[in-house]
Amino acid sequence: MGDRKFLDLSGRHGIGLDIDSSSVRMVQLRRRNGAHVVTGAAASEVAPWGDDPERHRKNTLQAIRQCLGSLGSKSKLAVCGLRGPEVVVRGFEFPTLPTEEIKGAVELEASQICPFGTAESALDYQVTSCEEKKTRGFWVAATESLIESRRQLAQEAGLKCTLMDVDGLALLNCLKGSSGSSSTEGDSGENGVSPETRPALVSIGEFYTSIAIANHARRPFVRDVNSGDQDILHEIARRTKLTSEAVRTALFSGSPTDDPTIREALGKACGPLLENITTTLRYFSAENRVTRINKILVCGSLGLSGSFIRLLETELSIEAASWNPVAAMPCEMETSRAARLTENGPLMAVAAGLAMRTI
Repeated sequence: MGDRKFLDLSGRHGIGLDIDSSSVRMVQLRRRNGAHVVTGAAASEVAPWGDDPERHRKNTLQAIRQCLGSLGSKSKLAVCGLRGPEVVVRGFEFPTLPTEEIKGAVELEASQICPFGTAESALDYQVTSCEEKKTRGFWVAATESLIESRRQLAQEAGLKCTLMDVDGLALLNCLKGSSGSSSTEGDSGENGVSPETRPALVSIGEFYTSIAIANHARRPFVRDVNSGDQDILHEIARRTKLTSEAVRTALFSGSPTDDPTIREALGKACGPLLENITTTLRYFSAENRVTRINKILVCGSLGLSGSFIRLLETELSIEAASWNPVAAMPCEMETSRAARLTENGPLMAVAAGLAMRTI
């Protein structure tokens, strides 16, 4: 099963390293008076690579080095995120077990339902509650090949990957860590909502979207779906005959677009993603009848699109909003860089959540 740790440890903060197919993002934080303070942030695009996987790896490595140089950090410790079909997060519920028997029970369950072979993967778990009749928690598994590729990229860039995390768990960590030290553990819950009402976090990457929700008992529900912004943008361009740049300008100009052609194309292009989100929310609600989803918080590139936010609200009949967790954090960066970070905060949510882990 492997001996790497995915889950939170105790110690100091590392650099949050979020690697997507064509972009890299980094955030560095420190604690001050019980709150997180942003001390550095950087983002870099990965140069085009065509169909050459080795060129993609080299271009990604270069983007990590560019981010690290821009960050100007003396620390070389990193927390890396994972998402996609080679990562699984599942909740477990067993009859009350002695501590020494939990690991075996988790390994048995993972071997039965994990979509990839557990012999070639790393497994970790966390117990969230031990009651009189139930032991509850969640486990995380990822393929060794995916873990090793992340570790190798970090090492070649001059970083030491000391902890692996899952993007969906990092999002939940970011929600908790950015909502204020006085409210995250109280009865009001994160962001002032009651324990029975929770937001769904939706991070839209280039090819995968992470959906993360914590139930009333704070047990995470995480699902990655095979839908991302690249397919959506390409489909809009195909339907409207516009260039990719023109589509981006229309969607990310701030307010929802008034162009009916683009609005119609956006609705068609987002069909698979909206269906995946809807199915995921229904599945969560069926499993967690005590917890009501009261809002969808969107991050990633489409978190910057007013048109997408409005479409999401219309199609799912639930309040949706762009999620910018770094906007409310104190920042120890020069004014111009701090302003850019605030403006692009929805893009940095995963990296910020990774940086909140302690190593």
